[in-house]
Amino acid sequence: MPNKIYRFEANLTPTFPKTSGEETIIDLGVIDGNRYLSATDSVLFSDNFELLDLATEEGGNLKELIKRESPLCRQIDEDTIRKIRMKYALNDELKALRTGDIVYKEFIETIVQEGKDKKTELGL
Repeated sequence: MPNKIYRFEANLTPTFPKTSGEETIIDLGVIDGNRYLSATDSVLFSDNFELLDLATEEGGNLKELIKRESPLCRQIDEDTIRKIRMKYALNDELKALRTGDIVYKEFIETIVQEGKDKKTELGL
């Protein structure tokens, strides 16, 4: 089950809940003065934390902002590119695109999906 996304003002010092070890809280970073966290459903935060509904239009815009600006999401993107570059140099990739290489296309789809799955697990 995907995590939920929480927000609080970055200048606050939050009190994090005690966890039993099965809960997960992942810091997505500070964006526009707010800190964003990804947490499992079982984590209960204090009132300082706002649970975000990323399914709305406004939430969708925020979701894209977090994906673009979060250091963790940028790392996922960089890891995706690194995995591609380990197998295909830029010139090889361009050749595969020109020639419609099916093996290349399947490889890229798999690697990109892995990155998307990681972001989905975070709640994004």
